Parts: sequence; structure tokens; C-alpha cells
Amino acid sequence: MGGQLVWKGEALEQLRSEIRAAQAATSAPEFWGDDVGPGLVLVGDQGVYFMAHCDRGKMPEGGWPVAYAKGCHPKLDADFYDNKRAIWGGDDGAEFFPLDDVIGLLDPKIGEVVIKVSRTRFEILTREFK
Repeated sequence: MGGQLVWKGEALEQLRSEIRAAQAATSAPEFWGDDVGPGLVLVGDQGVYFMAHCDRGKMPEGGWPVAYAKGCHPKLDADFYDNKRAIWGGDDGAEFFPLDDVIGLLDPKIGEVVIKVSRTRFEILTREFK
């Protein structure tokens, strides 16, 4: 387990949309029993993706939008499961990121977001457009 998850291009724009949804929220459900407020959740299950953690009202048909990492989209990447297992591991899970930790990703100069994954931590890295 370990590696890098990447969002750029359309996936980065979807990630920013999820950040804006959390930013606009006035409340959020508990996350594993903790009152954490709005933010983002990085989920590893059927692929790996970010989604807003906030109260959004009634779920739309087809579910909430999510921002899949490069190579980890079950409908677009034939090897999504192998990629998920290699980076995330075989078990499903979720990690909460407070809004303060991700709000800077809205900066339009950022061209790529990378989450460095290890057995003990998740680290947010960015690369600016050149």
C-alpha cells in the first residue's frame, strides 16, 4: 500500500466543485462519531475519489457527484481496482480532510493535486501550471 493519487484537468475541476459544495454548507453529519463540520472525504471503495462532506439535502438520482483520482474511476479505467489496491490497499475506507486543509486547492494557479498515500498518513501536494 502506498503511492500517489492525482487529480488534474476535468477531475481537478470536479474536486474544486466538491470543495465549493463543502464551503457553501452550513452543517455536516458526524464522521465516524465525530462532529467535524464540512470538509472533504477521500474514499477508497469502488475506485478512489473525493466527495464533499456536508449536508446537501435530498440525494439526487444517480447519487452525489464525486471526483475520481486518475486511474481510479470504475467506469473509465479498466484497471481501477488494481490501481486502488496498489495505492489504497484492499480494504474499503475513508479519510476526512477539514475544509481549512483543502480550501487552498481552489487557487486557479494549481494545475494538479497529488495525495501522497502511505500506511500512516495522507499528504496533500500541489503542482502549479507552468
